[in-house]
Amino acid sequence: MQEEDKQIQRIERSSLRGMRPVTPQPMRAQKLNMQNEYEEGGDTFSAMQNERMMSRDSMSIKSGFSFKKYIFFALIIILIVVVLLSTTFSKATVELELRTSELSNISKTFSATREPDKTGDLSFRITGPFEETKETVIEATHEEPTISKSTGIFTVYNANPKKQKVDLVARTRFKSSDGRLYRATKAFSIPAATGTGQLTPGAKDIEVVADEPGQNFNTTTTGDKYTLPGLAGSEQAEYVYGISKTPLTGGFVGKKYIVTKAQDSEARKSLREEIKIALQDKIVKNSLNSQQNDRMSVDNGGAITFVSLPDEQGERKINIKEKGTIRGISFSIADVASALSEEYVTGSDVQARSFLNQKLSIVAKPGQDIETAEKLSIGVSGSATLLWSVDTLLFVSDISGKNREEIEKLVKERHTQVVSVKKISIFPPWLSSVPSSRSKIKIVISNTNNIETTKNEKVEEKK
Repeated sequence: MQEEDKQIQRIERSSLRGMRPVTPQPMRAQKLNMQNEYEEGGDTFSAMQNERMMSRDSMSIKSGFSFKKYIFFALIIILIVVVLLSTTFSKATVELELRTSELSNISKTFSATREPDKTGDLSFRITGPFEETKETVIEATHEEPTISKSTGIFTVYNANPKKQKVDLVARTRFKSSDGRLYRATKAFSIPAATGTGQLTPGAKDIEVVADEPGQNFNTTTTGDKYTLPGLAGSEQAEYVYGISKTPLTGGFVGKKYIVTKAQDSEARKSLREEIKIALQDKIVKNSLNSQQNDRMSVDNGGAITFVSLPDEQGERKINIKEKGTIRGISFSIADVASALSEEYVTGSDVQARSFLNQKLSIVAKPGQDIETAEKLSIGVSGSATLLWSVDTLLFVSDISGKNREEIEKLVKERHTQVVSVKKISIFPPWLSSVPSSRSKIKIVISNTNNIETTKNEKVEEKK
């Protein structure tokens, strides 16, 4: 009864606060409701537990499936990378040691023929011309009437397609477009034209002098064309002509300051000595430059051609000028190495084509006109280390797709100029053979100190 009274009091207080009244329930009914709620809650909890377990099992199944999928895709990617590295990105570097041979006390005279008509061991090419001009001023001794003729340099060309040299006599005439005549001071020969298809005319520089004295024969330009009246009506008239290389100067009629013959001779002799030294220096520099272009030049070049240029008048002073011209001779380094290996090295059917190092002197025997000669006598002396070469295109073609054992066997059979295969680097490293594609193979030449010595310590010059 006390419980019921307390419940009634609570209802009343709630009503007073404006709250919705709660309908009183008997105690037994409340207990039954609580029991039902507990039982329903237990079922809900059990259901939640079952749902969680099923969800965990489902996630476990999905997780196992995803892991296998990742492993599969990873293997596919690895396989693709391996295939790409083995094909697209594969490459190889092959390091070769080439044969060398050391020669000392070389002394040999070779016969060389003019390019491109090579018939012997050596062929030569004319280089230059190299020119040098020097001048000096001396005091004039007196003034006197003077009559002088214009002089200058012509380059005479021979463009005859029959490739025949042309010999012309001293005093050969050259005629300008306005009819003035000049004559060659000496007899000369013009080399034959060279080349195939578009010919390169043979050329020869000569000194000319006006046919008559006076200022009217002086010129101020170069590149003017002159015909040869003596060849008129002949086959050569069309192909032989002169081009002025320098202005024609010195023609004079009147009074001028002069020096004694002794003064003039001494001054010109001194100038020519200076020119000779300067030209020899140019020949040496040309030889060094030639070696950078796979060529070798003679040490001395040809004979120097001197021309006395017209004097220049000053106030009781005369400016004397001299000009010197020289041409050089060059050879292919491969030709020189091949000729020496054929002469001094035995037991090889393949000749050397280069030098590991060399201290050679190459000179043209004196008394030869190098500008017109078809053959020259060339002396070679000194020491050198020959270096054989390998045809890299042929070698790469031979070794493509082969392994190290096959490559070494091939070297012994076909490439005797190769001493050994020092190293083969293949990428990727799991490949045992070099790529089949030649563009993926790189050849490296390794020089060695293990030089094969050819005994020729005392070799007499062979004529």
